[in-house]
Amino acid sequence: MKNNKFKRIMLMSELVKLMDDWNQLREKGVTKNNFEELINGARKVVEYLKKIELLCNPPIDDLDIKLLNWIRKEKVKCEKLAFDIEIVCKRMSKLNDELLMVRIDNEKSKSSLYIIFESSENEEISKQQMDLFYHLYKKFNDYTNENDYCDVIPFLKYVEEEIKPYFLHPFTYALIPEGNRKVAEELIRKSLGRELDSKKLKEAYFSKEIKRPNYFSVLKLRIEEKEPNEGIVEKGYFYTDPRYYRELKEKESLYAK
Repeated sequence: MKNNKFKRIMLMSELVKLMDDWNQLREKGVTKNNFEELINGARKVVEYLKKIELLCNPPIDDLDIKLLNWIRKEKVKCEKLAFDIEIVCKRMSKLNDELLMVRIDNEKSKSSLYIIFESSENEEISKQQMDLFYHLYKKFNDYTNENDYCDVIPFLKYVEEEIKPYFLHPFTYALIPEGNRKVAEELIRKSLGRELDSKKLKEAYFSKEIKRPNYFSVLKLRIEEKEPNEGIVEKGYFYTDPRYYRELKEKESLYAK
């Protein structure tokens, strides 16, 4: 017990220095030159918070309980800040002239979730969108089991039934469960990027046509490549909103060209 207490004191001392350096960097603002350093700094702080959390658990007195509560709040704050910076600086791109797209990677598997949405100058709306991305990132990993398998359909049903009815700002999605991400992302741009604009996104989002979807559109692309001693057909595909099923499916062969 005494050894744990000593470790906690040492780690807290190092943590205070880390947080002080990180906060000084944050005060300068996020730039192209420092965003990687900010992300790494936040992750380092989280790493130390987790180490101290283990040493406080289970808590033995009120001080431990207060420290645990503080650690958990700081951990979420730092994780989210690192996530937000990475999304804005590395994983956000233009889908077309009217819509943006962010990529959310699953930590446990090779799958990726793409969220397509309208850019907003309103600070509160932008904050709500970033909160949504972080929430979906956490849920995306929750729906992945210990064998690194992402249960795609239940996750997408969760998005349709638990998120979309209550989130006021239009968005849609594409989920790449496996395979060649580059190929599938190109297909997203050739299909949803061509078909969607702000007007169509809003009309589909607020449509009451589909209430409890039991299927999701699957768009596929095949690229024929030859490896030594064998012929390989590399597949790129993704799941997307059922509201676009007919429109995209009819043009699937065109997108694959």
